[in-house]
Amino acid sequence: MNESIRFSLSSNLANLSKRIDAIDETILRLVAERAELVKDVQILKRANGLPVRNYEREEEIFERVRRIAFRRGLAGDNAVAIIRQCIASCLSSAGVDEEIDNLNAG
Repeated sequence: MNESIRFSLSSNLANLSKRIDAIDETILRLVAERAELVKDVQILKRANGLPVRNYEREEEIFERVRRIAFRRGLAGDNAVAIIRQCIASCLSSAGVDEEIDNLNAG
């Protein structure tokens, strides 16, 4: 491989890595935003004597995620696993740790 091709390859890989890093940053920013919203939801639920988990809503989320994944050419089960972990993380941030084991087992 000549030096020009090696430089081009290295440059392209570096640019792609930077784009991936930026996407990771965006994903984490959005997860943090979601976690704040979940905290607000938990405050409202506790103040009104509602259960901390709404399993029907979670199933709706998982079905929506499967549809979105399909449209984007992604594996639905993998997308659901990502969102399931996101939900668990957000619940943990909101102090709902006792519910997380149930979600991770799901």
